[in-house]
Amino acid sequence: MSLGIEVYGGGFSVIIPKNTKIPIKFKEQYRTAHNNQTSVQITVYQGEADVAKDNNWLGEFLLNNIPPEDAGKEKIDVTMEINMQGVLHVTAVCTSTGDKDSIKVIEYKRRMGKDQIKRILDEARPGGA
Repeated sequence: MSLGIEVYGGGFSVIIPKNTKIPIKFKEQYRTAHNNQTSVQITVYQGEADVAKDNNWLGEFLLNNIPPEDAGKEKIDVTMEINMQGVLHVTAVCTSTGDKDSIKVIEYKRRMGKDQIKRILDEARPGGA
């Protein structure tokens, strides 16, 4: 299943597409959504729905100390990395200050396992369960 984050408006932005071989590391850049925004909540999901909350919630963290600027001026780099053990590391960095924060998601604690993914995909197919 794809891995990504919730973006302004509730959408799901995929960072690691489904069926990507591991180990893998992808980075996407985002911008602040509001004037004078000094923090951003990074909410991590796994799934295929366009709306973030319709996917499997994996965790969240807050990136603080973003300089208060006009909306869209500050850039946030979000990196997702899955190691050989299946551990997902998500890091967000404010590019202008270098401030960062992160979360680690262990597959067996929050991420859907292979059996659960197969069941969901089978149910989604026409004529599925």
